[in-house]
Amino acid sequence: MSFMPRVQTSPRGANDEPYILVSVASSVSPTGSTEKDWHKYIIAQGHNEIVGHRRGSLEAVQAATNAIVAQLNQRRSGKSTKAQTVIEPAKKGKESIT
Repeated sequence: MSFMPRVQTSPRGANDEPYILVSVASSVSPTGSTEKDWHKYIIAQGHNEIVGHRRGSLEAVQAATNAIVAQLNQRRSGKSTKAQTVIEPAKKGKESIT
């Protein structure tokens, strides 16, 4: 006999809800990083969460994560979006990652 967990369903599933930016807050630098301007962000869709870290000023990280939220909502609504890849030049003395 196999155990089947109960799944609570509702008329409106989590995928029906839009993505929203929940928070952006200062964060500690990742191991090995000497830069201090890291932020943790949380994007949610219903009960699902996306947690990420990004380096930059608070304003820059908020703008970038708001753009991510807008693109996620466009994708889920079926609208075609053009990928917007931003390639920053490598800093002097550091190799770029490809």
